[in-house]
Amino acid sequence: MDGVFSTRDCMIYNEDIYYYAAEAGWIVKMDKTMTALHYVPVCEYNQIFRGDCCACERDSLYFLSVDGTCLLEYKLKEGTCHNYPIDCGRKQDGNFIAIFSIGNDLYIFPRYVKQVLIFHCDSKEFSIWRYPQPWADIIFQSACQQNEKVWMFSNDGEIVCIDLKTYQWEFFKTDIGISDIVHTALRQELVYILLGGGEVCIWDTVEKEACFLEIQKEQQRNKRYIRMAFVEANRCVLLPAIGKYIETYDLETGRLIFAEDITAGRERIAGRDNWAAFRGYSEDSEWYYFMSHAYKEHLKISKKTGSLFWRLPQYPSKADWLRHRIDRGETLFYEGEQSSLDLCTYIDSLVKAR
Repeated sequence: MDGVFSTRDCMIYNEDIYYYAAEAGWIVKMDKTMTALHYVPVCEYNQIFRGDCCACERDSLYFLSVDGTCLLEYKLKEGTCHNYPIDCGRKQDGNFIAIFSIGNDLYIFPRYVKQVLIFHCDSKEFSIWRYPQPWADIIFQSACQQNEKVWMFSNDGEIVCIDLKTYQWEFFKTDIGISDIVHTALRQELVYILLGGGEVCIWDTVEKEACFLEIQKEQQRNKRYIRMAFVEANRCVLLPAIGKYIETYDLETGRLIFAEDITAGRERIAGRDNWAAFRGYSEDSEWYYFMSHAYKEHLKISKKTGSLFWRLPQYPSKADWLRHRIDRGETLFYEGEQSSLDLCTYIDSLVKAR
């Protein structure tokens, strides 16, 4: 496989970062240094169209398909995959707002299907929680987890808190003008809500009140924004959807501290001139890990200093790519003849030529 592997989302398991490579339709991993990328062994050929949200539970990785029709389970120890059909596909894209792993269960939140889908990892069975009235017609745009509660937010100011232990719903409504939600993130007892235009709203989960962060709009340099990251010293980093600057703001004053041009010295993936630079990410106690969505480099952001570290990993060679396809059980053609033996000989020649 020539080129690079991009993704929408990623997860951390045992100090490695896993994601579903959009170009190849394969699961790949790299360590937290982001220096080298490797294929994940798979015993049989099993592919979903495109990977969307993902989560991990014990020794398994789970990926939702973009079209909303499939949950893919990959067992790390066995190297096996299994597809579980789900009926969440209503559009070609954007069918999910979140997936959370809590206990031994996965909680899947579709955007257009008014229910919570629970996958029980032990029994491999599904349960369904349908939205109760009067909230059955609300389309929620984003969600974030707070222990065993999930907060969901709509573009019309509706806010719902679901207790996953008791399935109790609490409903709130704010009229301060929340719309065009692109990201929510919990920080202490506050949910930060990023809007596409760069505004940041804060929802206090204790006081049940909302207010806008006073960001100095005249200092913002991007047309649209896509993600947030939080740094010590009370700072917030905003990543662009349409634009070329990563901006860091003081959360107390709303003042722009600095902006970095992400296009300087970096190459976009072919055909992705209008794509958001980053979408999915994972985090640990020290770092945010943003996977490539439009550029060839991945990004690490330090939670302590806010420093940006760009990483261009070493991608698998063409020989690795061909061997991985054989290991997956694919039937390949080399020089017009169906022959795995000839293909293996060809791969060996590629390896020796490096």
